[in-house]
Amino acid sequence: MTIPQDFSERHAYLAAEVLKVLPVGLIVVDSTEQILVWNEWLEDASGISQQQALNLKLSELFPEIKNGRLYTAIYTALETGYPSLLSNSLNNSPLPLYLDVPHEKCPIQQAIQVIALNLPDATRCAVIQISDVTSARVREDTIVKQARDIRNFQQRQNALLRSIPDIAWLKDTQGRYISVNDKFSAVYGMSTQEVEGKTDRDLYPAAQAEHNELTDRAVLESGTIKRYDESIAAHDGKIRWVEIIKAPIFDDGPKIVGIAGVARDITERKATEEKIHFLAHYDTLTEIPNRFMLFERLTQLLAQARQDNNGIAIIYVDLDRFKTINDTLGHTAGDQLLHAVADRLKNSNQKADIVARVGGDEFVLALTDVKLPADVKPVAQEINELICRPYVIDDQEVVITASLGISIFPQDGEDIASLVKNADLAMYRVKQTGRNGYEYFTADMKVVSLDRLTLETGLRHALERNELELHYQSQVDLNTGAIVGAEAQIRWNHPQLGVIYPDRFINIAEETGLIVPIGEWVLTTACRQNLAWQKADLPIIPIAVNLSAVQLLQKNFIAMVEKCLADTQMSAACLDLEITETVIMRDVNSTIGMLDELKKIGVKLSIDDFGIGYSSLSYLKRFPIDYLKIDRSFVRDITTNANDAAITGTIISMAKQLNLTVVAEGVETLDQLKFLKLHKCDQIQGFYLSQPMNSEDFAVHLKNGINGALTS
Repeated sequence: MTIPQDFSERHAYLAAEVLKVLPVGLIVVDSTEQILVWNEWLEDASGISQQQALNLKLSELFPEIKNGRLYTAIYTALETGYPSLLSNSLNNSPLPLYLDVPHEKCPIQQAIQVIALNLPDATRCAVIQISDVTSARVREDTIVKQARDIRNFQQRQNALLRSIPDIAWLKDTQGRYISVNDKFSAVYGMSTQEVEGKTDRDLYPAAQAEHNELTDRAVLESGTIKRYDESIAAHDGKIRWVEIIKAPIFDDGPKIVGIAGVARDITERKATEEKIHFLAHYDTLTEIPNRFMLFERLTQLLAQARQDNNGIAIIYVDLDRFKTINDTLGHTAGDQLLHAVADRLKNSNQKADIVARVGGDEFVLALTDVKLPADVKPVAQEINELICRPYVIDDQEVVITASLGISIFPQDGEDIASLVKNADLAMYRVKQTGRNGYEYFTADMKVVSLDRLTLETGLRHALERNELELHYQSQVDLNTGAIVGAEAQIRWNHPQLGVIYPDRFINIAEETGLIVPIGEWVLTTACRQNLAWQKADLPIIPIAVNLSAVQLLQKNFIAMVEKCLADTQMSAACLDLEITETVIMRDVNSTIGMLDELKKIGVKLSIDDFGIGYSSLSYLKRFPIDYLKIDRSFVRDITTNANDAAITGTIISMAKQLNLTVVAEGVETLDQLKFLKLHKCDQIQGFYLSQPMNSEDFAVHLKNGINGALTS
């Protein structure tokens, strides 16, 4: 046969030829026992052709080897990667292999070595080498043969120990050490001479020795390999994690004569596993449990509470206006604040069984052994007090409050999801009623929640379905009776719920961010309508549009206003932007900068709902505003409440000194009108003069005027 010249082909050819002439048997099996290699020596010794063998598994070819020492050796190599040596007597050979002699078949006595072969694709095979030692051993005296076998076995085992890079040792069935390798000596600081003949009780503390004896006994009793992980104290004082594998050692038969042990250092792997566990169970920013660990822990707490017939309280904590902190101070400062809040919660005097971060600025606490709902009250109060104490972030003092919702097991829910959801609903009730407090869950909150969900779902499609509409309410000059302005007020024509007023959906729009596109639509629609009235030769008046705090935080807000004016071609002087006093005072310096930019465009500016915030005269002097609108809560009782009358009169007087135009909102009676006129209020707005109207009706109203309502 011609030898191929191509290197790879030549290499394969030579390998195949070597297999043919090898004076030993060679079997290669994969992890499923599938035979991959069966050479010619085995064909002669077994009578089984290579073609037959390669279609079978080893245990299918020789069922008798199952549960024997060869089978164990193969799987030890496949699992651990370590070799095994088997020495066999003439009448106890693992495989039925025979010499061809005249008139009979003579069993082949076999010396077998099993080694592991790691393939490039990361799989592992077992290579079984079978040597015929029959002729040499048949002639030996039985006693000499046995002694030699023992000696050779020990030598091979010692050589095998030395070749293992991990900690390795041999013991007899009484737990006495026979031999240890160099790695064992390096880690534990004990040589073979110091260890030989001693047991674990001679070498280790009682607890460790008892653990070792227990695992050794499991191997001896089952005759199978055992593996487990444990931490050990090394000779250098360091704690290491090791993966321990213990396997039985058999004599020529089924008898177990000892134990072989290997310990592989897995300290780095354990560190990685712990990191993965931390990432899965803890919040990386605050280092407290996350939602996954919260639910895991609550499962345990609920099971215990059911068994003990105890209550559990869930406290849902949401920071108030945290987005403002992020937007003004930056996300790094926001992260520092979240970390500080988490520290206060977990170090609270009122110890919670678990404190977890479940969202951006949301935390959940669980309290056990709750007898009555009132038991939670001091905890909730302390949390509110803790959170609102000032923080110092980057040398700047920051104050924030929190809204808390409380649900109690079992009355508010018997499963984790219900309890957390209901505590969340209670927290939202606090948000709706002023923030910075706590609220217990009540059944009616589910109805409110469903209503909110219905509104939020519909609101997401209201613009595209043309369900939104603007109505307009006139602003009248108290001296002349002329209509001198109009305020645009949004209405939502819901297909099932009918007309919905802004007090029911604006908060939802702000919380969901929908206020941004809705606000832009309102501004554009109002400007376009005002221009249409002007083109119809109606009186030219400014149109007032309310702005949300969320809109003002948008980086492109100024550009959006400019684009709206450009697209509608309405004069900037005919646009009046209304900002509530509370929004203006959140960040005075930033607000002043934005108001200055708006004034440069040419629009008019109003402070809306004045009197309910905390503006001082010094601040008002700094704001480039045109109108001051007195909140309707003061106007309502000016004729019956002396305090409201005094406050309203003071506001009018103060505004006059600052050359501001004063507009009173919510005027509903003639007596209110007379009071405001007496105190020289400039303009009024309210149901006494006109209700909000659609654009067509307002056009008629603007044309006709108020028809003498001021002189009634």
